[in-house]
Amino acid sequence: MFDADAFGRAAFRVLFGICIIVTNSTANAESLSDRLNRSDYFAASAKNAAFPVRNSKGGLSLLLVDFETGTRKKLTIAKSHLLSPFLSPDGKRLLFVRHPNGQIGRELISCDTDDLACKSVLKSEGSISYPVEISGGRILYIASPYVIGADGKGRYHKKDFWLMDQSGPPRQLTSMMLYELSSISATENMVYFSALGPARDHPSIPPSDIFAKQRSDIFKLPFDSAQGKIEGPSQTLAPLFLANGYARSPSVSSDESLVAFLRTRTDIGNYRYELVISDKDGHATRLITSSGLGFSQPVVIGQSVYANEIYGDRYQIKNVSARPMKLVTEVTDESIDVLKDVELTVKP
Repeated sequence: MFDADAFGRAAFRVLFGICIIVTNSTANAESLSDRLNRSDYFAASAKNAAFPVRNSKGGLSLLLVDFETGTRKKLTIAKSHLLSPFLSPDGKRLLFVRHPNGQIGRELISCDTDDLACKSVLKSEGSISYPVEISGGRILYIASPYVIGADGKGRYHKKDFWLMDQSGPPRQLTSMMLYELSSISATENMVYFSALGPARDHPSIPPSDIFAKQRSDIFKLPFDSAQGKIEGPSQTLAPLFLANGYARSPSVSSDESLVAFLRTRTDIGNYRYELVISDKDGHATRLITSSGLGFSQPVVIGQSVYANEIYGDRYQIKNVSARPMKLVTEVTDESIDVLKDVELTVKP
């Protein structure tokens, strides 16, 4: 069973007509779709990277890759999917979300990358996704309650920003109740994100127009990092970085001088997500094309942009902003398969 939040994103991709490119790989269409659906979950620092892979028991582990030593560890928790990784800028801490198989709750876990000492940070009966560290040891993340609809099915479709700090219980920062909210990238003054599916009674974002030639689900809101407050929208937000095609999954530098995001063309049958590097106003842009299935969500580190280029039988982690583009490391499916699962012990 795959993560319900990922299924939500996959459904929107089908709605937007996003197709899978079939390569000469022996991987079938279902595995390629699975691989692409996981591409939103990519974390990186200048030291290491982490992203979800299938383990020997059919669950989702996190592959932790050390750039300097080449060491790879397949981190696993029994009967669980591990998703939404985030690496601290120095690469010493890994945050991720544990989704116990067959259960509706989520658990936020923090691990030291050197000795893999892990502790439980937060448990919730609702969803938790896309955690990011901000100043003061606080964590900004996305959450939704588990809502039973008229059809009797449960969904996480009322997503908002939440903050957890050391002084008290988690705080809800917004009341947008979005069907999909992802790809948090926060500076001291702004938070960038992807969003789809506005609430009917108070739409904070515009409804999606699947026939528009220019589409974007990228938005931003004022963010007071020191106070841990997000200024909710007083009117419907305007999407950012509109151009021919469909844009999503932003990552921004701390000074907002550099923004990276994904864009795909919508005027051809089979297409993939390419990567765009831009200034915050969208004026000076650079398009990096993919020779594989497409790029993962990008990560801006300083003034460099890292991404995982996805192929049918391997992954290539690259510094895509380097000229020429620099391959940091390649991970083949075969090399992942032979790794032993590293079972994590999580302290309360």
